[in-house]
Order: sequence, then structure tokens, then C-alpha cells
Amino acid sequence: MTDSGHTTGPRTDWDAARHHLLVDYGSGAHLPCHEEVAVPATVVLDVHGSVIDVDIMALPERVADALSSYAVSVRKPPKNGIALDADAAWLWLHLADGVPAQRLSGAAHVRIAFAGPDVVEVDLTLHPKTAPRPGDRR
Repeated sequence: MTDSGHTTGPRTDWDAARHHLLVDYGSGAHLPCHEEVAVPATVVLDVHGSVIDVDIMALPERVADALSSYAVSVRKPPKNGIALDADAAWLWLHLADGVPAQRLSGAAHVRIAFAGPDVVEVDLTLHPKTAPRPGDRR
């Protein structure tokens, strides 16, 4: 399913069955530079199952450094809906406006492609849970 409810943001393709998200910021026909990591992530969906936000946490220092142009502060707002909390190594992608209805969290494989300092593509797959959390019932 392709989410296209807004025209100013990136193109997103969310495959709910595979828990796979591809975010295309539109300027990376050739993706020469990328970083791949396995980190915790959360995908936030609205009532229609469209992705509205993504949190990618515990990024390694090399990845946070590559994303430094997206670091936010009181004086520097998010760039293209992308914000990095450099101290927490936490990347936030705001993809669409909406009311959160579901959060999918877990370990994720994330590939971030760059054109210079700019993010041009984010490819994220949440891994299925391998063990129930305390309190979960089978």
C-alpha cells in the first residue's frame, strides 16, 4: 500500500504483512552512500493503517554523525520532517499528519541512504517478536 495522503512529504510504501517501510525523499536515483543498522524502532500508524511517524532509536555514533545536519534544537526545527536528537541518538521521521491509532515496536533492520548530507531513502523492516513479553498470552 502506498500512502499518498499528502503532497509535500516523502513517498512512503508500507507493507503491513511484512512490517516493511520504504520512505523515498525523492532525490536519490543513485544511492552511493548508506548506513545499515539493527536498532529498536517504532512505526506509528493512523486509523487507516497509514504510517504517520517513525522513531529509530539507539543509533550508533557513526550513523548519528552522518545525520548531524538533522539535529534539532530550540533554534533549529526539523528539516523535511526529519529530526535527530543527537544526545539520545534518536531519529524521528514525521511522514504525515494524523491521529496515532497503533504503534508497532521492536528490533528493526534499517538502511539509510544519503546524497551528501541529505537523507534520500529510509528502508526499515521490523522483525517479528521471537518471545512474548511478560504478561502476554499465547
